[in-house]
Amino acid sequence: MANDIFCTAYGTHLMHFHILDLLPHVWLSTGIINCWASMLNHDEVKRREFTMPRLLCHTTLFTEEMLTKSSYDDNKRLDMFTSALRVVLEEKEELMDLKEYGNLIFPILDRGHYYLVCFDLKNLAITVIDNMDPSESPVKTFDGNDFFLKSTPMKVKDVVVKYLKHVRHPRCHDIAARQPVRLEISWATTGNYEDCGIYAMRHMETWMGITEDRWHVGFPTEMAKAKKKIAQLRKKYAVKLITSEANIHRERILKEAYQYAGINRDK
Repeated sequence: MANDIFCTAYGTHLMHFHILDLLPHVWLSTGIINCWASMLNHDEVKRREFTMPRLLCHTTLFTEEMLTKSSYDDNKRLDMFTSALRVVLEEKEELMDLKEYGNLIFPILDRGHYYLVCFDLKNLAITVIDNMDPSESPVKTFDGNDFFLKSTPMKVKDVVVKYLKHVRHPRCHDIAARQPVRLEISWATTGNYEDCGIYAMRHMETWMGITEDRWHVGFPTEMAKAKKKIAQLRKKYAVKLITSEANIHRERILKEAYQYAGINRDK
């Protein structure tokens, strides 16, 4: 579509006005997060020759309605998860058993706050990555006998394990025995309720299933420097999405940009 600024070959897209979410101090819509995941998955293809790739998922795999409404039972949640996963995998049925992937990364939108729940299927760990300091964060990791009494990360685990069992994943029982653990990070924020989407994007970009002491995410611990880093990332991610090889509108957008700037690319 002419109004799209980003679109994959499969059809995951952003319209022009969505990219404005990356302006300073703007809370991100799920469209940005989902297109970011699709772009990262496109880049992961290059890693398959050397290691097990990661799978970056869309926010649609775990919606608030799916996780909180009593009208959703186990079967309905599994059906919804499967349908959303099929979109992430661009209907490549041979990938639906997830055996090709070493890490599954799920961005979660929970009460207006973005964070990640990551399943390391190689090293058998479930990691919750949240930019907010635990003293302020709504993200908890308590379990319950009933699905609706569980915290959101536990609900995510419940659905993922049921799916892995459904597709007979060889690591299903091993990952089922693990509990979600909140990762302690030195760059945890307080009083920042607008940049969680940018933090989630950076965490999605850099998390490889390794421990925090080996994870170079690049966020300063000092608040003023962290805000400067966030401003830089907002610009960087806008450019990265638009100029990505995953974007079928890349050449058109670049041509329009060069024309607007009065630059002749042929010289």
